[in-house]
Amino acid sequence: MRYDDILQHIGQIGPYQRRAFLLFCVPLTLYSMIIMGSVLIWIEPPHRCAVPGLENDSFIIQSEYHRALVNMSVDSDSDCLVFSNFSISEPFSGDGASNISVETEECHRWVYDTSEVSSTIITEFNLVCDKIHIRATSAMAMFAGCLVGSFAFGILADIFSVNLLYYGLSLHLYHLPGNTYFNYFIGSVVELAAYIIAYLILDRIGRKTVHLATMFASGIACLVVIVPVLFLPSEYSGLITVLAMIGKTTSSICYATLYIMTAELLPTVVRSSGFAFCSIFESFSAMTAPYIADLGRLMGGHLSQALPMIVFGSAALLAGILSIQLPETFGRDLPETIYDALVYERMKDKNHSDKKDNTEEQKNEIITECLL
Repeated sequence: MRYDDILQHIGQIGPYQRRAFLLFCVPLTLYSMIIMGSVLIWIEPPHRCAVPGLENDSFIIQSEYHRALVNMSVDSDSDCLVFSNFSISEPFSGDGASNISVETEECHRWVYDTSEVSSTIITEFNLVCDKIHIRATSAMAMFAGCLVGSFAFGILADIFSVNLLYYGLSLHLYHLPGNTYFNYFIGSVVELAAYIIAYLILDRIGRKTVHLATMFASGIACLVVIVPVLFLPSEYSGLITVLAMIGKTTSSICYATLYIMTAELLPTVVRSSGFAFCSIFESFSAMTAPYIADLGRLMGGHLSQALPMIVFGSAALLAGILSIQLPETFGRDLPETIYDALVYERMKDKNHSDKKDNTEEQKNEIITECLL
């Protein structure tokens, strides 16, 4: 009896399957809170170096005297440098500009804008400037746990590992223009909408069409960010957020489609281990996503705001091109053996003789032909 015949005999989803599904949702909810909570925990508010010797310094300018101290001691072109040989005890006149030294040095104390957030891990431990990589490293370590889980519990098919585009855009939320909390809310709304859209169209349009369309749409949306960054004034910075949300929506649809498509492509005999093998590579890409999300901060320059989106968009387009050769799986019998998977395209016609009637010698010839 074939696997599809067993599923047909068992019937559609019932009370037991619904209860099992709800039980799986509980730990996944906690998992989502841990992963996506990092977007809020690691918010980096606007900041600058503190005025050396001024213990009660604040990010908000309190007076003209305070403004003069900031101008005289802090390099306005950098968040990490102060002017050398500055002493708060020395007298100055005017706005302090004439007292500025041309030499700079790294500062070791910062003040942060608390108008949006009062405290984050960034502000508590001063994870800025030469410590900015710690944020990406901590996220990488979190995703490394997914990789370890893939090795240790491969039979469980850890299909909830993440891919570069999906989590890269999710972790990039705190770099987008505008209020971080509002961006987070919109990101959550569009992701929910994306899964509803995927549910409505996957059984109407087909897996491959949806996968390719959303993958290319994500890539294009990410790459178009170059336009507002390079050619439009700062008043249009909101367009960057809009494009990022379009990319997140389409990547979420692609994310949902990918797992269904993978399950339908892998033969029954290796489906669980095949998922585990795929999750290893997904975990590797997820480990690089935090570094790419912080790439603009690490590299600096005029393109810093668009640089992560360029990488994500290029990866999406490349993946879309490579996916063109994948077969459509909608409405097809699940492959049960390695042989079925190799001749999947030949089995489109259910009456094709390759499906059941070939001898072992003919099957070996077909397998050799497919491998070559």
